[in-house]
Amino acid sequence: MGNSMTIRDNEVVFMLGKGITSLDFIFDDKNPGNSFSITSSQKFRDVSVTKSSKKLVINIFCGRNKSQEPATWFSESVDNNTGKILGIDTNTASPNELNFAIKGQLLVNGDTYNITLGQGTQGTTNNWWITSNSMNNANHQEFRERAEFGSAYWVQDHNYDMNSVSDGRGISSINGFEILTR
Repeated sequence: MGNSMTIRDNEVVFMLGKGITSLDFIFDDKNPGNSFSITSSQKFRDVSVTKSSKKLVINIFCGRNKSQEPATWFSESVDNNTGKILGIDTNTASPNELNFAIKGQLLVNGDTYNITLGQGTQGTTNNWWITSNSMNNANHQEFRERAEFGSAYWVQDHNYDMNSVSDGRGISSINGFEILTR
């Protein structure tokens, strides 16, 4: 990780689960002062989106070095409500430090949701966080592996249910989330 200012590819993957026919992400770059937060020693360059019939890949091109500033910005996007925050491979309710965080709109089957994504670390690996005022994980606080998303969808850690992808194949090698209908 370190303090170097190397621009890196930071990919988060959203798998299209049962009932999801379209998924897209629009980076909120129209408001440059409030579209991302990054550790002050690092540089932010751009965001790209790649879609296929089975997954959505969001690649954030920036440096990474964890600090409290992006984590605070991330959590404040939902007024620090941990019932609206979901992290991968973590046992905490919200991140204490993140490398960076970005805002955008997630389009699921034509429905639009404002989200914030953040990358942190768990042990020696990077992990991902998602938050939205449209999320509710209050019924899943014990495990923090899945959250209700809007009124029709689930968002979950890709390891939560290894058979929930429509083709039944495991997705444990994917670093990201799965979206599926409730």
